Amino acid sequence: MYKQSRRLNSPRLTLTALAGVMLLAATGCSQLTQAQPLTKTQPLSNAQPVTPAAVAMPPWQAPERQQHPLVGTLYQLSTAQQISPGAVLAKLPAGSWLLLGEQHDHPDHHQLQLWVLRQLAAEQRLGAVAMEMLNTEQQAPLDAQLTLGAQSTPAALNWPERGWPFANYQAQVQFALDHASRVVAADFSDSEKTALRQNTGSVTEYSAEHTGYLAELIVKSHCGMFTAERAKPAARMQIARDQQMAKQMLANSQADKVNVLVAGAQHARKDIGVPLWIGEQPVLSILLVSVAESTDPKDYLPKALAAESPASAIADLIWFVPAIPAVDYCAQLKS
Repeated sequence: MYKQSRRLNSPRLTLTALAGVMLLAATGCSQLTQAQPLTKTQPLSNAQPVTPAAVAMPPWQAPERQQHPLVGTLYQLSTAQQISPGAVLAKLPAGSWLLLGEQHDHPDHHQLQLWVLRQLAAEQRLGAVAMEMLNTEQQAPLDAQLTLGAQSTPAALNWPERGWPFANYQAQVQFALDHASRVVAADFSDSEKTALRQNTGSVTEYSAEHTGYLAELIVKSHCGMFTAERAKPAARMQIARDQQMAKQMLANSQADKVNVLVAGAQHARKDIGVPLWIGEQPVLSILLVSVAESTDPKDYLPKALAAESPASAIADLIWFVPAIPAVDYCAQLKS
C-alpha cells in the first residue's frame, strides 16, 4: 500500500484543483534551506484535551448528491475494495506521511482533514502537520503560536488570505498548533517564487514525460487558452513546489508518530506529485473526490502518467464526498 518513492536528489492538476496553478506560477519559486524539526517532549499545556476514543465523523456540508452510494466510502485502489477510515489510520506505521489531496474550495475535504488530525491526536499518534497553504515566511509565526492554536489569528500567523481563505483552514491549523509536534510551512514564499520564475530552467525535472504531462494538465485547467509548450515553465515551477514540500516533510518527520500533509490533489498523487521526491519515506496517498453520476469508483480515477500503470500507482485510496455546485471556471478565466 505504501509508496517507496525516488530520493529527493533524483534526476528526475480536477479543474478546480488546477485553477490556481498559473496564478501561483506567475509569482515563481526558489530553493530553500531546510527547516530544523521541533520535537514535543512535554504535554501541550494550552491544548484542549483529546480523549483516546473514536472521533465522530462530521455531517456533510456539500449540498449535492449526499445520498450517493459512494459518499463517505474509502476505496482502496490496490484491492478494489472499500476500507474503513479507522482501519486505514490503524495501519499507518510510525514515521509515515499521510497525504490528503484536496479540492481547495470543498468544505467536506476540510472537514475530513480535521477529522484525521483529531483521530490521530486522540490516539496520541499525531506528528508533524505540513500544509501547502503555508509558506516559509510563516514558519517563525507558526512556531511562536505552537500550543496557542485556539487563540491564533490570521494576523498572528501572517496568513496569505488572498490565495487561501483563512475560514477554509482555520480549524485544521488551530488544532494542529495545539496537538501536532510542529505545523510546517511546506511551500515557497512569494519572494522565492518570484526568484525562480526568472529561472525555471534551473529546476531539476523528473522526466520529459512528467513535465509534459503537468503542462497538459495546466493547459486543460485553463481551458486551452495557451499551448503546452507555453505551460512548461509553470509545470517546472509545480515540480519545484513538490520538491520543496518533500524537503520540508523530510526535515520535520516525527519518527515515532504519523505525519500529515494537506495539499492539492495533484500534489498528493504518487505518479506526478510530492511522493516522487520523498525518497524512502513511507507515504500513503488519499485523494478526496466529489461524487458525480457514476457509482463505479474506477470512473473517478485521473489518467495516469504512464498508461500501463495500475490504479494504485496514482494513489492508495479515494475518499468520496458529496458535490458542491458546479462552477464554470473557464468563463471566470476568460473574463
